[in-house]
Amino acid sequence: MKFDVYGRFEIEVLPEPAGWVAYRLGPGMRHRDYDIVFASGVLEGDMEGLLDEMFSDLAVPGQRVKRTD
Repeated sequence: MKFDVYGRFEIEVLPEPAGWVAYRLGPGMRHRDYDIVFASGVLEGDMEGLLDEMFSDLAVPGQRVKRTD
């Protein structure tokens, strides 16, 4: 799943055996973002809201994290 974080950057979240893992995306690159940690049991449908809460300090009124895929 890919997400646009307030037009500032993109994050890709992938399922792995130990749980969800987040990657920062950029032009020609993708690297794991160890600062983003998901609790066990998080459902795919909750991911957009969780990321919106995690990065809410970057938002201006009316912005939200959006799934792009």
